[in-house]
Amino acid sequence: MIRRVLRPTSKWRPYVFRAYFDSGMMVAENHGKISHPYTVFFMGHKGDMSSRYSTHKGRLRDQDIEDMRTAFKKCQEFLQSQKHGTDTDEILSQFKRQLLMVAGYNESELNAVDLQSLSNEKLQKMARQKLVGTLAANGARQIIVPAVELEDYLKRGYEYLDSPPALAGRSIIRLPS
Repeated sequence: MIRRVLRPTSKWRPYVFRAYFDSGMMVAENHGKISHPYTVFFMGHKGDMSSRYSTHKGRLRDQDIEDMRTAFKKCQEFLQSQKHGTDTDEILSQFKRQLLMVAGYNESELNAVDLQSLSNEKLQKMARQKLVGTLAANGARQIIVPAVELEDYLKRGYEYLDSPPALAGRSIIRLPS
């Protein structure tokens, strides 16, 4: 059955694939990407006595299967016959996403933005606007905020100046220099 599937693309015999898989998984194990019992299970071997009570007990738990899938994904680089370059567009999009999240954007705001076509200038402008707000554009350095919001502003780097009684529960803060 395996030969029939492989024949149109390869003349290798099935044991060659099995040996290739075993060698790749051995290297992946050495790099700490997967545990030996998982490799034994994927190879279809019975394993040692402990595997009878773990991977070969008849029914794996859903969380075990997910853990095995995650471990297997980490091994793919050792199993591929050709190395594929990283998708630089995807890496750049993820970097832009992380940068904007640090600036204060949330997931829904980021989902509305096409990060792949976002220029560096637009990215910088968006980050500045979120970090400093509209105050950076008009030059104002001090703002008055409700006391309940003071902690959020201080976490973002604003400097506390004063809370005079005349402001009735509001505080004066300054943009970070």
